[in-house]
Amino acid sequence: MDSNLFQFINKLLKDTLSIDFHYYPEPYSEIETVDRGFRKWMSHEDTVTTYRGFLERFPWIRHHTFYMIQDEFLLNYILFLPYEDNREVFTLGPYRNMPYSQTYLKAVAQSCHFSEESMNSIKSFLFRVPEFIDNQRLISVARHILAYVNPDAKPFDIYENTTPEADFAIWDIFPAENFEIHIGEVQARYENEHALINAISQGDTVEALLAAQNFNNYPFELSVGDYFEGRKTLLYAVNTFARLAAEKSEVHPVYLHAISSRYSKKISDAANIVEVTQVREQMICDYCALVKEKARTGYSSLIRDVINHIEFYLSSPLSLSSIAARFHVSAPYLSSLFKKETGKTITEYINWQRIMEAEKMLLQTTTPIQDIASSVGIHDVNYFSKLFRRVVGYSPREYRKEYAASALSSGDKSGNLQG
Repeated sequence: MDSNLFQFINKLLKDTLSIDFHYYPEPYSEIETVDRGFRKWMSHEDTVTTYRGFLERFPWIRHHTFYMIQDEFLLNYILFLPYEDNREVFTLGPYRNMPYSQTYLKAVAQSCHFSEESMNSIKSFLFRVPEFIDNQRLISVARHILAYVNPDAKPFDIYENTTPEADFAIWDIFPAENFEIHIGEVQARYENEHALINAISQGDTVEALLAAQNFNNYPFELSVGDYFEGRKTLLYAVNTFARLAAEKSEVHPVYLHAISSRYSKKISDAANIVEVTQVREQMICDYCALVKEKARTGYSSLIRDVINHIEFYLSSPLSLSSIAARFHVSAPYLSSLFKKETGKTITEYINWQRIMEAEKMLLQTTTPIQDIASSVGIHDVNYFSKLFRRVVGYSPREYRKEYAASALSSGDKSGNLQG
């Protein structure tokens, strides 16, 4: 298999489903990656002995068949040969088809003859393995991979074995010193935290969503008895990281407090795992949007304070002279510094902010246009309409008619004031 194609498929599946994808040409020398190195960590034996269950199975895999295999840890794998002319084995897994619960852990302990102490050392690994209750979902993924790498392949049968067989070793040993795997988990967690913070601090929604998903996949172990509440607890942590990321971009604490409090309530109100996932995705998008709109990095402390003052008092009378007096600087100095750092005069910036705020109200409310004008500090509705048309290209009424109906699905429109 072409290495670039493998890397593409592997990254796609990791990013979207958190599932591992591997291919193994004979003699299967890299087999220890099939289970994320779990057996290698567990055993002091050589690779051939440790992975005997897989190595003895691979030569017997037939073409035209998807093999759904469950090992002694009750972890599942899908194995298949995409090509008739070689023995290159493709694998998807490991994954759980049972929820991470006390019942699952008891079943693993019984299958492996593990003591409670032994189970405590592997809980974190088992928790991080992705969960797919419906095996057919991954069979569908496997079919798509097959169609992509070998479009001429004939239809595949499905062979399902959900009972651990004798050729998978039964572990009666206590796992080796687990500091190495523990330190790897901690490092992975903190790398994901930094990736999440950096993405949000840059307003990069795509990377932030990916980092949040990765963070969700590599947490510290959650309480077994309350998986749902554990996921909510994890989401509270994501909310905290997102707030810190926005703070890093010099977003004012007023905005940080508002969005953090709002999502704390949303997390608390989430009634199931689906809602928790929806809250997480929307929260990340909103934090990134907040950074894009309210980040103040690159400005001097004076100009940051002036910009925040303008936004907080947008409905009040604002002028260069009044703002300069408020911050105890001369009007010419403030005018020059503001133009230098923002590219706009203070008057242009005030008008720009007022029109942006008016756009939101036109799209998100049915408030009369005259009241919107007053709420953004422009009490002459005729002047407001002229300014709005100059900035946006539509009159307020035309803009609302054109965009309000699709605002929820396509997002807010915003005009640009040319300085």
